[in-house]
Amino acid sequence: MKKLLLVLKIVLILVIIVFVFRFVIDKSEDSWICGDRGWTRHGEPNVPKPEEICPLSSEKQLVKKYIEENIANLSVVEPVLGGSWMAIDIEFLHDELFDEDLVYVVYEDGHIQAWLLARYKINEDGMVEIFNIKQLEEELSETRSMIFDLR
Repeated sequence: MKKLLLVLKIVLILVIIVFVFRFVIDKSEDSWICGDRGWTRHGEPNVPKPEEICPLSSEKQLVKKYIEENIANLSVVEPVLGGSWMAIDIEFLHDELFDEDLVYVVYEDGHIQAWLLARYKINEDGMVEIFNIKQLEEELSETRSMIFDLR
């Protein structure tokens, strides 16, 4: 009986040591993982998300990053009171009738909000192209009518 208790204590201590090492000391699994949705946090990484585009990311991730970095150039509306444009919502739409990909962007400068609807594609060089930009007067409510306005 004493031997069994001693063995159980040793096993319990080993389990505790393994647990502490695995979940407290060892942080090797705390990293950023590249996948089809871009960079995904795995655990608690102690470094910021990588700046470069994840090579496995989807077309939509590339378009989203392009819009976030270039919204000031895409907008025909000037920011006010020294603000600068920042995309706050990017929604991808597909026009089944004409088989075209569209992007709807809500953006703001800290003072006013603006909206745009545009077509997009990835060219042969892997670069994003945004074209037929339609600056909207208000939030998109009737998608189909706005799509026809792009023609």
